[in-house]
Amino acid sequence: MEVPVIVGEDAIVRRVAKLADRLAATTHAIFISGESGTGREHVARFLHARGPRAVAPFSIFDCGAAVRGACIEELSARLTVGGTTVIDNCEALRADESAAIAALIDKRGAASRVVFKSFRTTVELRIASRR
Repeated sequence: MEVPVIVGEDAIVRRVAKLADRLAATTHAIFISGESGTGREHVARFLHARGPRAVAPFSIFDCGAAVRGACIEELSARLTVGGTTVIDNCEALRADESAAIAALIDKRGAASRVVFKSFRTTVELRIASRR
């Protein structure tokens, strides 16, 4: 598998690359925000490839395309496997689904890295953990 790189001459791109390089070594959940086409998924793949779970699967879970009611079960199965799961279009979640996902991440977060990807900066996601 080819390891993604983040390249660019712009100061912002260089700053993103430096921050992503530091974050890759962590196991914390990460929130990536930006407009469509700005490279959010590429950054998520970079974080996975450079992180401690690089040998485990990388998957994208699209909340906007998920079947209502099966969302939590499918995401739970992915998090159980380990690796990195990108939760895309999290703004499509209902409040009860957001709460269930937060509880799921709190319970299973140690086994998987979770990356939230959204193009809306108004998304409010609150996750608390005692770990």
